[in-house]
Amino acid sequence: MRYEDSKYAQQRFYGWKLVAALFALDLLNMEFPSGAVINTYMLPQIPMSRSTYGLGFTLLNLFIGLPAIVVAAVILKWGAPDGVCDTPS
Repeated sequence: MRYEDSKYAQQRFYGWKLVAALFALDLLNMEFPSGAVINTYMLPQIPMSRSTYGLGFTLLNLFIGLPAIVVAAVILKWGAPDGVCDTPS
């Protein structure tokens, strides 16, 4: 049976909804607690200004997020590994 003829070909793409949901979970779990709560109590014990500490935190989050672009480019160029995106038959 060809993929175009299967019931999976008729399903709507939900990837962007999934990206939005995962982004919201990441935002709630990673950004708010550590940036707004924990860093406020840690900062008086660290000999840095608020702007220097904020720049370091910004760079940390940037370097956590940038590899996602590389992973997406690799998947677009060479495809996902076998078995990852297989549809059940």
